[in-house]
Amino acid sequence: MKIIDDNEQTINVMNRYITHANIPPQAEEYTFINANLCEKPNDKRTDAKGILLAQNHLKEGEKIAIYSFLSAQFLYSEANSTNKEFMKTMSLDSSLFLRLPDLASELIAELNEPKYYNPAMSLASTAAISSNIAGSLLHSIQRTGEAETAALGRSKLGIEGTDNQVLEQLYKLKDYGNRIITSNELIKGLFVDVENTILTQDNNINEQVLEKMIQYKGPVTLWTGGELKKIQKTLGQKFEEACIKQNSRLYTRTPILSKYTFNQCFVEEVIDDSSQDEFKEVYKIKSEKYTQID
Repeated sequence: MKIIDDNEQTINVMNRYITHANIPPQAEEYTFINANLCEKPNDKRTDAKGILLAQNHLKEGEKIAIYSFLSAQFLYSEANSTNKEFMKTMSLDSSLFLRLPDLASELIAELNEPKYYNPAMSLASTAAISSNIAGSLLHSIQRTGEAETAALGRSKLGIEGTDNQVLEQLYKLKDYGNRIITSNELIKGLFVDVENTILTQDNNINEQVLEKMIQYKGPVTLWTGGELKKIQKTLGQKFEEACIKQNSRLYTRTPILSKYTFNQCFVEEVIDDSSQDEFKEVYKIKSEKYTQID
């Protein structure tokens, strides 16, 4: 077990908790990282730089437990600059999220909660991260030159081809961002609409839909055709509170994404208030199973 934090007192407290509380022994397998650690003097807690650090440990094959005083739904939202990296981490069935200050109870609950790999989260985060990298490389193209930019595109993003082909792909990634998901395979999981589905017309949680989400034996994703930032702000806290009321930690593993990110994709199961024909016409998304609610 490793604990990565910039506060020695927090590390000591966590060690005492994990040593003396009735924590399952598998906790020893995890690397615990403070999402809000500050590595440099100018870092801010709200920058959630620890989530970026977690990516390096994931590459080493480590199991990650991210902890924070911030909520999971905030960390998933566009208001958090490292939200895509948080999604990438939490898409794995081996990752945990712990909301401070109740570390012991959070850790026990997370270890006991069923967890599933979420390919939708993984695909959306990877596409968005690639888009950000492409934008950064192209921003410096006048200084680095086309050949060097193409070389960086190959090394950082694995793009193959001639310099011109690599640059063309970089521009596509930059311009279309996380709307590009290159998956021809079935994307497993339950995809639940926001407006008039998980949220009623008077902006309350639809308890019947929530129950279906909680009972689903697989990854769950909320998605919207509306303004993503606004929906995340409206729904995030309500969804979290509703899950807690039902003794479910689904909110720690369920992001709110845009339907347009999955244009031309084929997903496993959809719950929506619109007809299947209307849904396919607007979003160009196919599904293996479709449920229209009243």
